[in-house]
Amino acid sequence: MVVRPTARGLGVALVTTTLVVIVVVTGSLGPVALVAALGFMMVTAPLQAWARARRSAGVVHAFAHAVPPMVPVGGSSTLEVTIVNASGPALAPVGLERPEGRWKAGKASWSPGVAAPHGDQTVLPHVSTGRRRLRHRLAPSTVDLLRVRALDHGASSSAGFAVPTGRRGVLVLAPRRVWAHDALGLAGVAVAETPGVVVVVHPRRASGVSLPFGAATGATPAQQSSPASRPTGNEVGGELADLRPYVPGDRLHLLHWPAFARYGALLVRRFEPEAGGVVRIVVDDRAGVHRRGAFEQSLSAALAIVELARDLDVTVELATFSGWSTTVAPTPQGVARILPMLSTLQPTRVPVSGRAPVWVDTGSGTPTIVTTLTGESTLPSALRGCAKVVVR
Repeated sequence: MVVRPTARGLGVALVTTTLVVIVVVTGSLGPVALVAALGFMMVTAPLQAWARARRSAGVVHAFAHAVPPMVPVGGSSTLEVTIVNASGPALAPVGLERPEGRWKAGKASWSPGVAAPHGDQTVLPHVSTGRRRLRHRLAPSTVDLLRVRALDHGASSSAGFAVPTGRRGVLVLAPRRVWAHDALGLAGVAVAETPGVVVVVHPRRASGVSLPFGAATGATPAQQSSPASRPTGNEVGGELADLRPYVPGDRLHLLHWPAFARYGALLVRRFEPEAGGVVRIVVDDRAGVHRRGAFEQSLSAALAIVELARDLDVTVELATFSGWSTTVAPTPQGVARILPMLSTLQPTRVPVSGRAPVWVDTGSGTPTIVTTLTGESTLPSALRGCAKVVVR
């Protein structure tokens, strides 16, 4: 435990030092009483803060999480912070660093020009404390903290804070510390710390968008049928994608018996379809093609298409003109993995040429759907005719 002075404590130390210099230089005994009083406070304040922190360290626990952690632009998300006295007698009041206004924009760990890393999963940014400046070497003032009353054994105190969701992006809140101070607020010691929190503010799903593929683009949507004849994905072959809950009508040889033995739940193996059964959705992220509002609408349309494809059990490949691509499984987890990418995607300078991007294989039979609001004329000539442009 490190005892740190507050700004008030530094001020008291500066005044005390100044008075000592005056006494030594002038020989006047008038300020001696004041020097003694201030010196007593300077000595006892760190000791009192350390004693309070010693009783609280390992006993006070801090928790923080966002509900929900993924929210559309303009949606409601709440940061819930809880301070708990896990054991021991009643503790002195502590203070929590306020989270308001501390959110910063983060970036998901994918980069244009390469396929999605980490098994097609977008990794969220690391939450760092970033405490290197001088003011972070000081204990915060008690007036800047959210004061938490003295907690009895097993008691807790909670508070909720609104997350700013007005703009699309990945919001990062660094860990917030819990402090114990002396009675005068001259010194403080950190006794606990909340975990870092990441909130994904993704595009809002566009309304009025229908699946833009079918016979005209060379793709046939997944069969809409009764549960008794619902396709499982094994008919088209491919690699094992994941497990999903069993529904009546699924083939019994697809049951995953090890999962049943371990969890007591019937799960069915789901396989990725072959290339011909995948629909490619390309987000036109070239800089200068869209205005800001149109680009946001393009992302919303892409999300709507992905979610509609999920409802029909159709696997899609989501890509961008800048070169990023990943396969989206038709499951809630598969859609959730692409939300951080859609939340951080920005227009990128891409060399303009008449050729299609290298990842577009127009001869594979895989339909390409481009989410652009400026029309087919803005696309590379190699994509015209083989891509169905989504224009809203």
